[in-house]
Amino acid sequence: RRPYRKRNTGTLFSRFSFVRFSSLQMHRFLLFALVAALCGNAAPFSHAASPLVAGNMELVLLAHPKTIQNKTDLQTLAEKLEAESLPAKQAYEKAVEQFRSAEESAREAHNNPILTDLKKREAMDTLQQAAIRARNAENNYRRIVADMENQLRKRKDESVDEVLADIAKATKELAEKNGYDLVLVSSSRRAVIPIPSVVFCSEALDVTDALIAATKGDRATAEKTFEESKKIVDELNARREAALSEKGNEL
Repeated sequence: RRPYRKRNTGTLFSRFSFVRFSSLQMHRFLLFALVAALCGNAAPFSHAASPLVAGNMELVLLAHPKTIQNKTDLQTLAEKLEAESLPAKQAYEKAVEQFRSAEESAREAHNNPILTDLKKREAMDTLQQAAIRARNAENNYRRIVADMENQLRKRKDESVDEVLADIAKATKELAEKNGYDLVLVSSSRRAVIPIPSVVFCSEALDVTDALIAATKGDRATAEKTFEESKKIVDELNARREAALSEKGNEL
């Protein structure tokens, strides 16, 4: 592989959209919601007729005021880190240009019958030195980008965990207040099989609005963000199906 080959990595924030959560975080959230409900005053295995309810926890999470603020903070951090990485990026691009120029000069020298072997070796030496500089610049830039990605990932995980803990607390308080034995999650955005954890829930048992109100969230903003995220997932699924179909036709 040539060291000057560029890669379209996109912006840092585009790869760390705050509204995309890892499967580990979603599983952790489901556990938080269930445990919060079971930690109420009523015994989990009591035979008392306590109601079971369900809520769209993804909507509750997106409606949370800290989720909205954290998204803005994360984008600001990404832009800051992007600016700090600019000198390393420019150095890498310059080293790539120098390598390409040296490569062309070495090719011309090799094909020039007038030049002496000494001149041709000098051109090759220049090419090798340019390759080393380009490789070092690439490694340095990659190291800086990896460090920035780790910072963004850590900040995102900390922010999401903080929001999840607050929602779990609100779920527990709601369960204790109303005597719920169990609060189920009625939403699921799994890319491969988008089947909700609760297939059907009547409006009487839906506590989504109650949880949004308890966390002082904004449902309208959450629904907009949810639909935007759903479109992204649908587009990814469509691309995956098209790629599989094309591969199947080739076979």
